[in-house]
Amino acid sequence: MNMFQEEQSKEDKIKLEAKAKYGVHFNFFEQAGKELNWLEENNPTFAKKNKVCIIGNGLSLLSKKAGEAIDKFDYVCRVDDFVTPVEKTKFILGSKTTHVVHGASPLASAWSKGRVLPRVSNILLIPADQFTSMQAWLYYFCGKNGSLFDSTPLIKLLLLERLGIENIEQQDIWKNINSHDLYDTNQNWNFVSLALCREIANKTVEYPSVGISTIFYFRYILNWDVSVIGFDFEDKHICEELTKDIKAPMHEKIDYTEESVVFDEWVGNKIIKLL
Repeated sequence: MNMFQEEQSKEDKIKLEAKAKYGVHFNFFEQAGKELNWLEENNPTFAKKNKVCIIGNGLSLLSKKAGEAIDKFDYVCRVDDFVTPVEKTKFILGSKTTHVVHGASPLASAWSKGRVLPRVSNILLIPADQFTSMQAWLYYFCGKNGSLFDSTPLIKLLLLERLGIENIEQQDIWKNINSHDLYDTNQNWNFVSLALCREIANKTVEYPSVGISTIFYFRYILNWDVSVIGFDFEDKHICEELTKDIKAPMHEKIDYTEESVVFDEWVGNKIIKLL
């Protein structure tokens, strides 16, 4: 047995043990990266944590002008209604993007077009109760039985519409748009499972924004080393000076006062770092 086969054998053994530990939830955790945390704890080759800078959309970005510092990170995550970096704004926003988290809000289609970037890791992360809302809507207006399984093909279409993807045939998120598997995404897409979305709500606020959800996802689920910038929970606007023609609507359910308490606690306890 050569060195590669030995390492593969060790990894297979660890994954089998992880499957025994997580049971029926293993497939959800595997895609969301949770089993990777377990691998990191039990395999020295996974010991090094990835470092990511998560960029919010607050106006504080304008004064910090941290583009150069942002670009020094190996991983840079932008959130939902982000301003696409261009040459004239890279000294503020940086020029690098490795991950984009899409909240797929019902109000998103007005500003989402053009924000599905190629060659980045895309993450669909919606509040847990949006699953329930979509299921209920499909039950009352489309005659579905209300189960997530029965609703999934139409939920996929709803999310594509919210992301501003008009040509359904050319969508590259799901391998099979008509399948009943919500998590059958292509390689550069990840749909965060309902179970994990519930965990985020239980451990942050009842209806978390995509911003606070993204921080939780990278820090607690993926177990990455997280630095943040541009999260201004007292300011409910995106970078208006950088984009005059697009305004991001804020969801009425989100309580940014509650989220600021959670955020300040993370910063105070050095769970996340301010850039």
